[in-house]
This record gives sequence, structure tokens and C-alpha cells, in this order.
Amino acid sequence: MRKSKNRGGGTVSFTNKCDLLIVEDEESLRHFIGKMIQDRFPNLRIQFAGDGLEGLEKVKVLKPHIVWTCVKMPRMSGLELIELIRKNPDLNKTKILVWTGCYTMKDVKNHILELGVDVFLPKSPGTIEEALSAITAWVL
Repeated sequence: MRKSKNRGGGTVSFTNKCDLLIVEDEESLRHFIGKMIQDRFPNLRIQFAGDGLEGLEKVKVLKPHIVWTCVKMPRMSGLELIELIRKNPDLNKTKILVWTGCYTMKDVKNHILELGVDVFLPKSPGTIEEALSAITAWVL
């Protein structure tokens, strides 16, 4: 196990090959999210996936502590990804944060919450800080 200090002064323990997997099909947004998180937690090991299928492959291999995903993606949606993570006994304790522009679709939001996601946030600049706060709570 590796320990590190985050910028807030707390100790973060890392025990797996990947601490956070960001699954987002918009490349610029994927890197923006990664930079925001890396600025807050410089030693956090972050991996990226460009769609749900790539995300599922990486989740199975890397077994990240946290998965940050959107909903609408090519090849496999975030909803399908979440369902498969929650059904897998080796992965069902993975923290899942959904950051999506689909929040106005009531059926989608209800389905996401039924799947047992840990945090559901609408995609907007104002919610980035909320997402970072959730990650802070999970890694401290």
C-alpha cells in the first residue's frame, strides 16, 4: 500500500493499479476532468476510457476504487457499464460517480439511482466541486 498527502493535507492510501477511471466520450472533457482531479490529488493514479465498452474492459483489469462516468456514449452506455459493474462481485464495491447531461430525463435519472450509484450530478461547471468533494471523501 502506498500513502500520499493530498493538497488538503489529508492522507490518501492507494492499494490498486488504478485509483480512478474516467469514462467519457468527449476527449476535451475527459482531460479537463482528469486535470481537475490531478490538481487536487497529484498522486492519484488516473486512467481514461473513451466509451463504455473500453471502460468495462479497463474496470475488469484495473479494478479502480472510483469510476467517473457519463451516460450517453458510443458502443456501450454508462447505464450498461454501471449495471455490469454492480453485477460483478469483484467490482460491486467500486464507487461510481455519474456526471451527465441527461439529468432532465426523469426515467434515466431514476434508473441511474436504482442501479446504486454513489453520486449523481448534472453536467455543469458548478457541479465539478461537488464531484471533487465526493472523491475527497472516498480517498481520505
